[in-house]
Amino acid sequence: MKRIAGFAVSMLGAAVWAQASPPEVFPVPISGGDVIPPTIAAYAPGDPAIGFDGRDAEPYVIANIKGVTAMGYTMGVATDGAGNAYQVVTDLRVFQGDYIGATSTFPAGGSTSARAHGTFVLI
Repeated sequence: MKRIAGFAVSMLGAAVWAQASPPEVFPVPISGGDVIPPTIAAYAPGDPAIGFDGRDAEPYVIANIKGVTAMGYTMGVATDGAGNAYQVVTDLRVFQGDYIGATSTFPAGGSTSARAHGTFVLI
């Protein structure tokens, strides 16, 4: 379940930034969490009895953010053209707030901390 969410996060991030120019202040990912290939760190808040990280797990995937979050999980069955059924679980989150991120300041790849305000979506 967590792997599906991580893949969706990476695909959404690519899709959103493909439609708009990248932010001037890049959000910094959280440390820890469940590492999902391709190296996405996220916690899955919810009941540990069904595979989640606990009801008080961190919902944000961005470090140093102060704001609001809305989230929800959906579950169902999808069928492909050949009639094969697949269980589908989605993790939907929206974050909005002030954060301290990184801005590129050196040609060799260095960065400096900077404050910014943003809205982020995780699917």
